[in-house]
Amino acid sequence: MFIKLTTQKATVSGSRIVSCWRKFLAHPVDASSLGTFRLLFGVLMVWEVIRYFQYDFIGRYYIEPHFHFTYELFPFVAPLPGQGMYWLFGAMGLFALGVALGVYYRWAACLFFLGYTYVFLLDKTPYNNHYYLISLLSFLLTLVDAQRWLSLERWRNSIFGPQTVPFWQLFILRAQFFIVYFYGGLAKLNRDWLMGEPMRLWLAERTHYPLLGPFFATETAAYFFSYGGLLFDLSIGFLLLWRRTRLLAFGSLLFFHLMNNWLFSIGIFPFLALAATILFVEPDWPRRLVQKFYQPISASSLALPQPACLNAWTPAFVALYLALQLLIPFRHWLYPGEVSWTEEGHRFAWHMKLRDKESRLELKVINPQTGEIQNVDLAADLTADQINKMAARPDMILQYVHYLNEKLIQTGLENPIIIAYAWTSLNGRPSQQLIDPRVNLAQVQSHLFAPSPWILPLTTVLPQPTWPVLPGLTFVNLALANLGLALTIYLTVGYKNNFWVRVNSFYRSNTPAQNLALSPVQVFELVKIMANLLPNLGILLALAGWSITGQPIYLGLTLLAALLAATWGFGLATSFARSNALVWLFPVAGGLNGLFSLILFIVSVAA
Repeated sequence: MFIKLTTQKATVSGSRIVSCWRKFLAHPVDASSLGTFRLLFGVLMVWEVIRYFQYDFIGRYYIEPHFHFTYELFPFVAPLPGQGMYWLFGAMGLFALGVALGVYYRWAACLFFLGYTYVFLLDKTPYNNHYYLISLLSFLLTLVDAQRWLSLERWRNSIFGPQTVPFWQLFILRAQFFIVYFYGGLAKLNRDWLMGEPMRLWLAERTHYPLLGPFFATETAAYFFSYGGLLFDLSIGFLLLWRRTRLLAFGSLLFFHLMNNWLFSIGIFPFLALAATILFVEPDWPRRLVQKFYQPISASSLALPQPACLNAWTPAFVALYLALQLLIPFRHWLYPGEVSWTEEGHRFAWHMKLRDKESRLELKVINPQTGEIQNVDLAADLTADQINKMAARPDMILQYVHYLNEKLIQTGLENPIIIAYAWTSLNGRPSQQLIDPRVNLAQVQSHLFAPSPWILPLTTVLPQPTWPVLPGLTFVNLALANLGLALTIYLTVGYKNNFWVRVNSFYRSNTPAQNLALSPVQVFELVKIMANLLPNLGILLALAGWSITGQPIYLGLTLLAALLAATWGFGLATSFARSNALVWLFPVAGGLNGLFSLILFIVSVAA
């Protein structure tokens, strides 16, 4: 009977969750922000196609190479013959224009998605995270009703059809960009990034830039851009979702992406990311903005939004899609070693601008019958772009070796031995061998989800980080300063509330406890301070245990204590700012306490 009741309760609870999820996805919202994003996305894709023609990326990446580095699950994908790739890009430009204008929108979106994804899968050489993102966004746009506002289809049927969409269509696009930013921040929680690499290397190459060039030559610049980028990526999604911080988020986005475009020339991504901010405003904001200048006469624009009809499979699809997007970036945990070194699990994981690799590759063919050794002329089969990209990526080296092996066998050489010497430097480290030169790569099989023992582990390490802004500051000193700051807040608040005077009087006179006469607000304030003080004390104790024993459990305790202290520190800053406690001292102290704790948390993760 007990089991039966438990099962019934679980079933009811599960059905409630499904019902709430369905209602959350189904409630109607204005289609104007989604329609505006469709227009901006289409315009940007037209611009992208024009760039491919302007710089002849089509010939450079898809026609000139004799060999293409296809993806493991799509080895059958090949470029179109002759001038076919140029015709394809021309058609993609027309499809993108159709998306922008909202002309035969569904067909245009589907055809652009198929064409762009086909091009994306042709070769790993030009891989970039934003190419992957564009493919995902193109797919999602085939599913949503983004033509319901600001489209020629809408203008042609101006008084017919709804101007709302079910919320899931906006939610899934918001979630996609949130994941890109947040996972980009998680990927930066590694030792190299927190030590200022590779940003230090890249900024050193830009000291000739006007105005900021001299600043780029300083250590402060490396840490400013590294930690600024980390905090931006981790926080921007939350700042966009909260209405009160949205204006701050827009300003941060504008500065971040325009600075990236100026420093790194990363193509279309900064402008695509800025266009995506329209998804995070109130859904009807574009319509309200237009109506300030022009009031359309439309019966449907005056109609109240009606509950959307949701396909039975839509909630499951949204959940599955988001689950895949949340899990796929973590697949590098399936492989041992540093992902920026081995490259296993690096793609499709939003690992953006994390590594600078210099590699010198030599492939040698050994005739097993005669022992004769020949150097491979890589330029005979590959373009300069392919050679540069392949030299630091083991999976591409192995893929080319297999192609070379088949080519040699066709010339009559039986069972050739192919070895690689790949001297590689990661983020300014001394060069070391990337691939074991004793291994015959011609006999190595590629396994998508299995580690590759022929990739040598990274053995060189960067030195411990320094803090140029605060010379002499160590992590232990920082923990002590943080604890002292929390203790100062605690003692000062107690003094402010006359708590210590009352406690002293209580112990001397043996008066009843109620004579302390603390108001509930004062008690709550002291409890908040104590809740902040204890994690800060825990940071110091956990760091001491970690330093003495080296046991991972103390590192975990440091992480937990630092995260709690950071949370309480920022919470106190907000609370004190609201109550005007000592005007400005407490908000600043609480904010510094939270910031120091967050730095300790980040450093502990990197360790």
